Amino acid sequence: MGLKPSPYGCTRMQLLAEERIRGDMTQPGNPFYFDQIRLNLPGDPSYDPRLPKISKVDSRGGTIAGDFATYVDDLRPVGSTQRHCLAVSRRIGTVLCFLGVQDALRKRSAPSLRAGAWAGSVIHTDQDAVSVSVTQEKWERAREYLVDIRSILDSGGVFDFKTLEKQRGFLVYVTRTYPALVPFLKGIHLTMDNWRGNRDPEGWKLMGELAAHQSTPAVSYANHPATVSAVPRLKGDIDNLLFLFDAPHPPRRVIRSTRLIAVFYGYGDASGQGFGSTFTDPQGLEYTYGIWGDDLVGCSSNFRELYNLTESLSDKVSKLKFPHLHQLVESLERQVTLQPESEIYLFTDNAVAEGAFFRGTSSNKLLFQLIVRLKHLELHQGVQLHMIHVSGRRMQAQGTDSLSRGDLATGVMRNQDMLSFIPLHLSAAERSPQLLTWCQSWLPASLTLLPLSPNTWFTLGHGHGPQGELVDGLWAPVTVAAISYAYLWTPPPAVADVAVEQLAYSRHKRPEIVHIFICPRLMTHRWRKRLFKLSDLVFNVPAGCRDGTWPASMFEPLVVGLILPFLSAPPWLRRNTPPILDLAGQLRGVCSSPQGHFRDLLCQLW
Repeated sequence: MGLKPSPYGCTRMQLLAEERIRGDMTQPGNPFYFDQIRLNLPGDPSYDPRLPKISKVDSRGGTIAGDFATYVDDLRPVGSTQRHCLAVSRRIGTVLCFLGVQDALRKRSAPSLRAGAWAGSVIHTDQDAVSVSVTQEKWERAREYLVDIRSILDSGGVFDFKTLEKQRGFLVYVTRTYPALVPFLKGIHLTMDNWRGNRDPEGWKLMGELAAHQSTPAVSYANHPATVSAVPRLKGDIDNLLFLFDAPHPPRRVIRSTRLIAVFYGYGDASGQGFGSTFTDPQGLEYTYGIWGDDLVGCSSNFRELYNLTESLSDKVSKLKFPHLHQLVESLERQVTLQPESEIYLFTDNAVAEGAFFRGTSSNKLLFQLIVRLKHLELHQGVQLHMIHVSGRRMQAQGTDSLSRGDLATGVMRNQDMLSFIPLHLSAAERSPQLLTWCQSWLPASLTLLPLSPNTWFTLGHGHGPQGELVDGLWAPVTVAAISYAYLWTPPPAVADVAVEQLAYSRHKRPEIVHIFICPRLMTHRWRKRLFKLSDLVFNVPAGCRDGTWPASMFEPLVVGLILPFLSAPPWLRRNTPPILDLAGQLRGVCSSPQGHFRDLLCQLW
């Protein structure tokens, strides 16, 4: 409305309205009622990939609780049955009308397992699976763009810059639903940036000494040319995309299915002279090791690490003896279904490999080719792959590091359980109970530590306070009692993204409350970026720190985020203010100082 804080205020009021809609979710008559948070996490021996990793459950019928999702100003109700979904929808409409918020009931559609397009994708929950796709119109439009690009390639390969930019933007939008297609857009990206300086004949950015000897200055986007010429790899990428878009109807990408799929865990590591990998197997442990040939000895360590992971995974997938549920192209009368038949968690001590795979691209030509191979495996072999970075010391204790050096008597090679090296289902507080005492030791006397469990993330974690009460259906925690608590979030790494999301909602609604977030540095590609945006201060506590709260046997450091109350005047947030930046620098120096302690510096913060 012309005021600087109006977007924040509008969103805050919307979140408070959503809280009013949900009401007291512990009351059995509430359509949002649940009495159990069910965790189903990788690393746990009972992990079942057919179930969601975290869900609110009504134990009376064993069904998932009612809920709704919000996209801008549009609410999508969710229920376990048609009757349940109608009850949720009625609750949303009546409370919004009571609050004076417009809600046109005539726009509501009937409950359906095929509810149509929403938030950029078409979501289906029929055929015993949760799947996503795009609309027929978007599918055909994307195919038209690809055909247009292919025809220009056949006629000389000179593209109008703005037209190609528009087509690329739409194809990127489609990859939100089909992320496996991301690597095949690289040819378009290289073509559009080929006019910039420091590029080789194939459009790749020059690195290292080659870039230093390149005299062509960098050029800003504002000075882009009217036309650009195709790079060599564009033809192959477009042919691959046209093959994938050959189906007459958009394929359904299965997110989760009730069909039984196999779960495997593996480690891969590469040393200077050799390589090794270990995988779980129904018959026991499967392992591979060897030494590098002359053609790879001179390659970078990042390349050797990712190359070993790619080769190990290809070899593992080729040995799987499951029926091919994943069909890339079927008959024209049937819709294509992208159904994974196995789920593989692959661990590496190389952070570059994890980051490149998660992004689906890399500025390094050799690494990018390996990423394309991994994405091909996901598409054509029905593999749902998770690549996770772990500490090098964990790799050594697990035994794969020694295996790459020819030692067959360490870790899992001595019959230790593979799952003992995969703590994705354990929180920091479960692994080290001393953390609670440590946190309380550097909090002021006016703040009492309030540990949160997954059962309280969706209620107590939103600022209700241990003594919170409902007033006209809305939690009223803005009291001295509620503000006197510091809410401690210690989620398992496998669902840390859910905890960060709930923490963001809580902070946005009630910025006067203190939050502390602590999680081991595992699966950080799912949650660390959002945590940095949310927190005023983020620092790492290394394993074996001098405070004694996180011993060396934990391997990975702890990621700690502090979310402090808002200021009452600009800049409103303490993040990036000189005192916080100075403290962040001091915390980074604690490890190198013999007298340094996290506790002393954090006490000074308060």
